[in-house]
Amino acid sequence: MLRVLFDVEDLARTRFAAVGDQLAWVRAGLGDLLNALHPRIRWQAPVLEIRDLPDGTVRLGGRGLLVDAAARRLRFVSGAAQPVLYCPVVAPASARPDSALGEVLGRTRAEILRLLGDGERSTAELAGAARISPSRASQCAAALRAAGLVATRRTGRSVRHGLTGRGRRMLG
Repeated sequence: MLRVLFDVEDLARTRFAAVGDQLAWVRAGLGDLLNALHPRIRWQAPVLEIRDLPDGTVRLGGRGLLVDAAARRLRFVSGAAQPVLYCPVVAPASARPDSALGEVLGRTRAEILRLLGDGERSTAELAGAARISPSRASQCAAALRAAGLVATRRTGRSVRHGLTGRGRRMLG
């Protein structure tokens, strides 16, 4: 896991490029924006944690961060004058055209379905990314499984969930 340490000056110099509906992002606030960028990213001031990247800690040292949402895959480049986080952004739920999905399935179940669109996850990973309890994540996964949208398999003590073909079609 990569940890990016921010200070006040870094926050002031952080810029976002190509994040879609700018107004929705501004309304969300910086902390919510950083948390909503990608399921593998978590903001807990003053640290931005990025899972599945090489372990390490980057201190921005007043340089700020450029977030480029036009990327196809998640990566971090720290060698430039201003470090860049290349991140395929998932827009906030209020800015998504598929918010009708939330009306049909319920906001939490729709979010679980969207999270699984990025790949298979454990119940604990779903709970953390959706900011819900593990028992609630398990209940949502069970309801989506009953609807044929999610497939579940046990790996040791962990339970992993992934989308079925029907679930992928539902996401569009």
